Amino acid sequence: MSAYKIITQPTTTNDEIQASIAFFPNLDPSMYVEYADALKANEAAVNVLSKIGLGFIQKGQKAGQKEENVHVHVAAKLPPELRNFSIIKEEETVAAALTDPAFLAAQQAMQTAPNDPNVLATLQAEVTKLIPIYTTAIQTRLNEGNIDVTCRKVIIAGNEDFEQVYLNMWEMIEKADEIGVEETKAAIAALFLLLAKISVKQTTRNPAVLLQHAASIQPTYQTCILEIAASVDGVEVSLPPGLKKMGRIIEKTILKRKDDPGNADQVCDIVRGMTECTNMSQIAAIVNGFQTRSDLTVTRVKDRFFNAPSAGGWRDIL
Repeated sequence: MSAYKIITQPTTTNDEIQASIAFFPNLDPSMYVEYADALKANEAAVNVLSKIGLGFIQKGQKAGQKEENVHVHVAAKLPPELRNFSIIKEEETVAAALTDPAFLAAQQAMQTAPNDPNVLATLQAEVTKLIPIYTTAIQTRLNEGNIDVTCRKVIIAGNEDFEQVYLNMWEMIEKADEIGVEETKAAIAALFLLLAKISVKQTTRNPAVLLQHAASIQPTYQTCILEIAASVDGVEVSLPPGLKKMGRIIEKTILKRKDDPGNADQVCDIVRGMTECTNMSQIAAIVNGFQTRSDLTVTRVKDRFFNAPSAGGWRDIL
């Protein structure tokens, strides 16, 4: 005798869908991280998001085996403009130079022993070899037909999927955290008033020497950021152990200095770090923290919250 089950599924109306979506604008900004973590930990929610194709995570199984509770990342389907475009560092000659053991070792040595003159000389020699390789690859790309149109399409394709998402999120924050938004506006305005009337260019045009300066100041910078963050409850700090890659520095000295190729005096953020906040009041407090430091001189502020968000809609302050 066979037994059968009849399973019925409730029909979801458009009103029910809109009601569930309406939950998000009312979510307290301070709970964003906790909510996201809880969502990722909920297997049923993960399965639903995977099935409807939101690029979340899904279950995977090996050939010939039963389904396992192993989660793998879903590779988002890139638009053709991005799939078919290779960045300069992926060009064969450039990639080979960037992964050359001698070049990698020279950068690592600078990170660990920035005051050793032999280390500087070695890195300088490697940089001298890299510059013409990068220059040739860039010039070859510039000679391609309609390269300006191609690059524009790539930029648009890379931004359009994120722009509306970030805009919607920002509108939610403005509504839910009005006080914090105003506090941040005031803190940023005060920071602009502290801008020193001095040149914001680096003190050297030499890429190798610039990396040396960065490696020397990195410990001091990290201590400063950690102290500022420690004064604000609930923020997290991300401090990459390494510096900006020399390949990226060289690329900027060529692409952004058409008037003086190879000049590194306008390359910034060789040393970098980030504070991650859960509400705008925390951001205001961090910004104010920079103003109270007697050992810091503010030479440049990039307000991407209120003045000029990134092309893709990302907002922060640098």
